[in-house]
Amino acid sequence: MDDVKLKLMELKQRMNAKPTVNRISALEEQEKRIQDQQEQKETFKRKFKEEQETKKRLKIFDEGEVEDGELEVEKVDPDFAAIMGFGGFRSSKKK
Repeated sequence: MDDVKLKLMELKQRMNAKPTVNRISALEEQEKRIQDQQEQKETFKRKFKEEQETKKRLKIFDEGEVEDGELEVEKVDPDFAAIMGFGGFRSSKKK
């Protein structure tokens, strides 16, 4: 009976003990790997988006729709914008 109590106390002490340095460093390494992967994903997305934009600009320029490499801006009818729900760049608070 005393052996069981001693083993139980030892187990409780082990559970309450602080994690060792190896565990902490392993967690830090894992967090660092995850952060690196996220940064790589973000850079990939940004590069992909930039490539798509340049392709679109080149396509428009090659088709002769735009001169001197400038993009045309579509003019939107204000009534149509209101129908679509765009009310302009004003605050939503009424004074």
